[in-house]
Amino acid sequence: MKDGRSLQELVMELERQKETKKDFIATTQSFQMDAENLWTADDKPTEYTLSATSFDPTYELPVVYNPSNSAHHRFDIRETAHRQIANKVGIPWKYYQKMLTKQDGNDLLAVNVNEWFQYNPKRQMLRTLDGNLRAFLSDKYRPLDNYELCSAILPSLATSGMEIKSCEVTDSRLYLKAVSDKVQGEIRQGDIVQAGVCISNSEIGLGSVKVEPLIFRLVCSNGMISVDHSLRKTHIGRGFDGDDNMAQEFFKDETRKADDAAFYLKVRDVVAGTFEQTRFDKLVDKMRASAEREITGDPMQVVEVTQKEYDLSDDERGGIMSALISGADMTQWGLANAVTFTSQTVPDYDRATELERLGGEIMELPQTRWDSLVAA
Repeated sequence: MKDGRSLQELVMELERQKETKKDFIATTQSFQMDAENLWTADDKPTEYTLSATSFDPTYELPVVYNPSNSAHHRFDIRETAHRQIANKVGIPWKYYQKMLTKQDGNDLLAVNVNEWFQYNPKRQMLRTLDGNLRAFLSDKYRPLDNYELCSAILPSLATSGMEIKSCEVTDSRLYLKAVSDKVQGEIRQGDIVQAGVCISNSEIGLGSVKVEPLIFRLVCSNGMISVDHSLRKTHIGRGFDGDDNMAQEFFKDETRKADDAAFYLKVRDVVAGTFEQTRFDKLVDKMRASAEREITGDPMQVVEVTQKEYDLSDDERGGIMSALISGADMTQWGLANAVTFTSQTVPDYDRATELERLGGEIMELPQTRWDSLVAA
């Protein structure tokens, strides 16, 4: 399993983000994209910015300013927000990228985006952190934030004796991966696996809150995420009831807070259920079955087919091939573990977690699907 931050470092970062992030609700008519000094000496684009009407964060309730007010916030736009803006205004991403990197007529992108902001106004939520626009979302987006999620989950994990094996907060997602040494099984003699759970969340619209079963393999510290998702909670709620022509800072009302609290209790119940022995035994049965399905053809060809099937990079393919050979386990179980072992070597934590899920997907392939993979 790929290492992330220590739990203390994670909590400190979430506390820091809690104090610096802000959400705003506004129509697209109340903000504007700018592209000042777009090109640097080495012909690399600097960041586009988005300016919006200002807010006073000291008030407990939303404070409304007239859009003609001279006070503005200015946010650097991150890649995810760029993609979401492109989607909202209906500009194909490839063309949006072309305008983003155009060396002459640098304001072409801003002109296009601002025209659609005015022509087809929509109410949006802007999620900001450290002066950056990190997400550009519908006003129906329901924030379920990392700090509150961890505040609800971490105490229950600790009192249950579960160990956090890895945790991280990236630009895209939060991850908590916990394991219990009280719930375990044996795949083959000496090959012990323990029950775990992966809890993840995206604050910027890239996925729901998820609670997924995780398998921790002691012999190589591999983490494998089961594709059988235990729980998902999408970030969709009711729209924001505000003045269509004004911009407001977003605060959760009491109803949203109560709903969130009830949901976090449900997350705790689902996490506890993930560690039930009977449920884990069913997963162990699948792992044992996969350990009996052999790779009958050329292992190199099987890995190449796996690369094409699951859109792996050449480096990932090479890592999987090396892990498969060194592990000397030419079975479905061996291929799945070669994928999860490779996840520990990739630099990006988000991608590492995707490979842990891919390992679980390969492990759970039924006999007919496995036969087609190794025969391709």
